[in-house]
Amino acid sequence: MLLIVRLKSEQRDIRLAYDNKIHMKRGGALFIITVFCLTIGVIVGLMIKRGVGAPTALTLTKPIPVSTIAPISAPRKIEFDQTGVVFSYVGPVQALPENLPTYAVEYPSNLTDSSAKMAKQLGFIIGVKNPVPYVYDWVEKNRLFTYNDRSKAVSFAAFSPSAAPGSLLISDVFSDLSSFGFLSESLSLIESGRQRATKNADGESPADPSLSIITYQAVLKDRQIPCFFTALTKTFGEVRVDSKDNVVSFSFFTTPRLIQEQERRLLTLDEAIKALNEQKGYLEGIINNASGYGSGEAPSFSEVEITSVSVAYLYITEQSRLVPIYVFGGIGQGKTPQSVRYYLRASS
Repeated sequence: MLLIVRLKSEQRDIRLAYDNKIHMKRGGALFIITVFCLTIGVIVGLMIKRGVGAPTALTLTKPIPVSTIAPISAPRKIEFDQTGVVFSYVGPVQALPENLPTYAVEYPSNLTDSSAKMAKQLGFIIGVKNPVPYVYDWVEKNRLFTYNDRSKAVSFAAFSPSAAPGSLLISDVFSDLSSFGFLSESLSLIESGRQRATKNADGESPADPSLSIITYQAVLKDRQIPCFFTALTKTFGEVRVDSKDNVVSFSFFTTPRLIQEQERRLLTLDEAIKALNEQKGYLEGIINNASGYGSGEAPSFSEVEITSVSVAYLYITEQSRLVPIYVFGGIGQGKTPQSVRYYLRASS
């Protein structure tokens, strides 16, 4: 009887030992699996954090050096000694953007061929003439169509009522300019003025009093900021129409495709006024009520009270780039107060 009890006790001990061994094996496997999962989780977490294996947005990690952009200059700026001219801001509080990008400019390479196609669309049959290497003229029946490959300007003029297309509408002109590549999708043209014509398209003979001149300004399509490609004027192109809104002439600069670059910090208004006092601004023109901005009138003031400031873009030809500028309007105080307009590079 004692032997039987002992055998049962030994069997129970063996079974307990076996069960403990099994539990230890299971626990060890579970521990290994847990450690493995944690390791994989850490690795995946790091990959996600670093963006490995997932699409990431393209970012510019290297700023574009300011030195690569030439100083601003314009064909119509007035050269004079600004030493001693004091600038102050007396206008209302202005909300100016903190940052704006520069834009690389890219013109189509086939505008010469496009101008030939547009000339044909307008009914010109006689071939092109080249008065100078970069100018292409189509002349026929008191009508002229011209493309200037240097200024990227395209124009049409009918020098007599009988030479006008008759049923050419402004919408037709814009449609043709777009389809032949003279108007890009980066910029919009908005009407900036409308007035009666006083001179014909030749600039000399009196115009038909029924003709109206409609002017257009180029603006960034996504930001509605004016863009200037020649001088700080409000005109990027114009159309002349008769009393029935039929087009008798038009002239437009080609709007290029814009490639956005890195955003730059803009000067604050205080920093901009300080820069003007350091003679870093440019006098673009003096306003004359009769003729608008004079291009060569000598200034005679030593103090300028700035009354307005706006943001615009100016094309730097040497760099094929649009850069943000501030356009200032104000009064030059002297013997006779003069309305003036200055501009200044706005980006840092």
